[in-house]
Amino acid sequence: MSLSLAFVISAQFLIGFGICTRLRCVTNGLSLIGLSTLVGQGVSSVLPFVIEFAHLPIARTPVFTGLGLMAVVSLVLLRGQGGYLRRVFSWQHLSLRLYELPFLGFWSYLLVISAWKCAWFPNTPFDMIVGPDLVATFAVSEHTLASSVFTEHLPSVSVFSNQPFYAPFTAMQQLIYLLAAQDAGPFMFGKIWLTGLVISFGLFLYAELRERIHPMVAGTLMTLLACTPELFAYTFLVQTDWANAAFFVAGVLLLYRYVESDRPGALVGSALLLAIACWTRTETIFFVPIGSLVVLACSAGSIYPYAVSWRYGIRINRTGNSKHVDPDDRFPRYDIRARKTGRTLVKGFMLASGYSLVCLIPVLFWNYGFLRGYVPLPPHARLGVFHGLSDGYWTTLMAVFAGMNKQVVFNADYWHYAVPVFLVVTSLNLLVFRDKRGLMFLGWLVGIYVLFGFMILHVDGANIAFTFRRGFFKLLFLMYAYLGTTTLMHWLSGWLYKWEGRTTIVQPR
Repeated sequence: MSLSLAFVISAQFLIGFGICTRLRCVTNGLSLIGLSTLVGQGVSSVLPFVIEFAHLPIARTPVFTGLGLMAVVSLVLLRGQGGYLRRVFSWQHLSLRLYELPFLGFWSYLLVISAWKCAWFPNTPFDMIVGPDLVATFAVSEHTLASSVFTEHLPSVSVFSNQPFYAPFTAMQQLIYLLAAQDAGPFMFGKIWLTGLVISFGLFLYAELRERIHPMVAGTLMTLLACTPELFAYTFLVQTDWANAAFFVAGVLLLYRYVESDRPGALVGSALLLAIACWTRTETIFFVPIGSLVVLACSAGSIYPYAVSWRYGIRINRTGNSKHVDPDDRFPRYDIRARKTGRTLVKGFMLASGYSLVCLIPVLFWNYGFLRGYVPLPPHARLGVFHGLSDGYWTTLMAVFAGMNKQVVFNADYWHYAVPVFLVVTSLNLLVFRDKRGLMFLGWLVGIYVLFGFMILHVDGANIAFTFRRGFFKLLFLMYAYLGTTTLMHWLSGWLYKWEGRTTIVQPR
């Protein structure tokens, strides 16, 4: 790996590390490392626009200088965070168990294949060739974001796709990494950022699951996701959808942390990540109101979070006080307590409105500030066209949902056993255990699924074969995030911890 690529990766990590540390939105070091890279990539993708509006050339020196300055500014945010960093990077949070190594070995094997294919092969998906990669390549060669792609080529053709107008995150990452690769070497196609994103999100999701349930259970859930054919394929086929799913689900997980803990940093982090998700795919803005409703319901006291403590050697009693227990009693003790927030309904509306507004800003900037303002659209461009009501509306809508189920949701060629496993475990939790944990995730799943149906029916260009199939990545990640909160998985984790404690204790002779 060249020094330029190492610098870019390090700078992006430091940018996100300072922000995430300041927000204190996670409670373990592995989550912080993964989340820092995600946030760093998202925030750094704004830099090319800053350079463009400053009338500087899109070149290595301005971009690398900007990344360095952003990293330095972000490091200033670490001031006074020493205690927090010592807690999250304590041995208790970072130590790995022997039974985790087979999982890590298998995931590493898959990542080697994915990283090799991502680095050594050029972009092949049509959407990338005529979309983000085209925009990035011409921006690098012409040293401006307002390249001839927008000013000459598109206005001169009678029929063109809307791929160059995709939300800019993917194009900006391609741009940064193309500059770092200098059109030479094994990373010359500028796609290696996707491998970094896959690793960082995988680390974050595993760490979040591992904090709630036993590492063996978390590893099994992650392996089911890793073995999903369609999901794995897009870890080296660069598109906008994998990155969008990663940012979106990370934002939802932080929102769940906010519901659990009422920590403002988790809410701010959630809004930031969902805004980056909108910066990755514009239609994500249609799903953001679900999060705003969660914030409003939490503020109004309609959501009673379940607080779960997984501290070794500490038992949380009903009054919230802690007491030390035998060090050999190492399976987790947790207490479920309903806590109602004290915010007023008015403040809840303000928080919910601000949550949506933060996510709306990147959508308005890209679609109206840059495309229709800084770069005028060709007169024959048709972006954001909506279809109205028609005869047989409900029949058509039901046919759309039936097609979504048949072509995507229950298509084993795409997801293997991932969907059936989710449905079986969820049914057990809801029917047998009468589980109320993680209902927020089920609300997201139902809401996104329904909204996708309406999008396919009303939005020009949205379809089942591509829009929903790749958008299903979000649903799949949310399914397994939900499983990590269920009573069944907690019961199984408690049993495994108890069994592990019994087998590892040295009995006195």
